[in-house]
Amino acid sequence: MNFTWRGAKVFITGINGFVGGNVAKKLVELGADVYGLIRTNKYNSYLYYEKIDKKVSLIDGELNDLNLLNQIISEEQINVIFHMAAQVEVGIGLKNPFLTFETNVRGTYTIMESARLYPDSLKAIVVASSDKSYGEYPQDEMPYKEDYPLTTEVTI
Repeated sequence: MNFTWRGAKVFITGINGFVGGNVAKKLVELGADVYGLIRTNKYNSYLYYEKIDKKVSLIDGELNDLNLLNQIISEEQINVIFHMAAQVEVGIGLKNPFLTFETNVRGTYTIMESARLYPDSLKAIVVASSDKSYGEYPQDEMPYKEDYPLTTEVTI
């Protein structure tokens, strides 16, 4: 299958994070039409600092809103999804685990359900995670390796 980013319609969750902003910047350079889901505008983020926000379509909303995700994917005829939205702060996760599960778990299965409903336009979905999934390992065992077991041991 030949695929070009030029003209591809790409949806990025977590676009206002560091990785999401960098992915958006590169995709815009490659000619993709980029759409990004924003829950909270962080004007001091890479997305705004590099003025990428002026080159993409930003949509205010919640990752758990299935109707909104369906609307975006179907109306914009999204071809590729990069799912990078998450609550990543370990301290916040420990203090408010319900919110973290709502965002990280429910948000992920909500985007997957929406993606499942539109196989005609959607060609790929990339789901990113974090090194936080591995918990903490000693410095001499860094960098993290994919075969490390996941752990819940975290020091705050």
